[in-house]
Amino acid sequence: MSDKNQQAGERAKWLQAEFEAISELSKVLRLHIAHMPSTNIAEWLGGLKLAYNRLHEHLDRFFADQREGGYLDDILEERPRLERDVTRLRHEQAELSRIADSIQRDLDETGPDDRALIADVCARIQRFMAIVANHAKCEAMLTQLVFNLDLGAGE
Repeated sequence: MSDKNQQAGERAKWLQAEFEAISELSKVLRLHIAHMPSTNIAEWLGGLKLAYNRLHEHLDRFFADQREGGYLDDILEERPRLERDVTRLRHEQAELSRIADSIQRDLDETGPDDRALIADVCARIQRFMAIVANHAKCEAMLTQLVFNLDLGAGE
């Protein structure tokens, strides 16, 4: 296997591991939200904040890795014709960061007596996770396309 193909394979494995981590963190959040108790909300809310913070921090690191000489630059180097797709993904990442920050602020300000706010932030977290999952699929498809092209599947 050439160095180029090996690097592409390593990028694909890294990306797959990142997506799996995001999926697992999202699963924990979904399960936590699904089991909201009618009493002792303070403890449950603390768990929600902790679980969301883990997802938020992971996404921040993931997006930072991509911005700082990450695999999206490699995709552009290999396939300049994919610039529009890469630009769209980068823009979506910026949007996702804004949404994540907004949810984090609201969640931090939400207390155990704020039932309507808790319901709202839970719905927003679930919508956010769905958007992140869709974004991850688009990234995976683009990476797979480039990886297949690098292996000689043709353009």
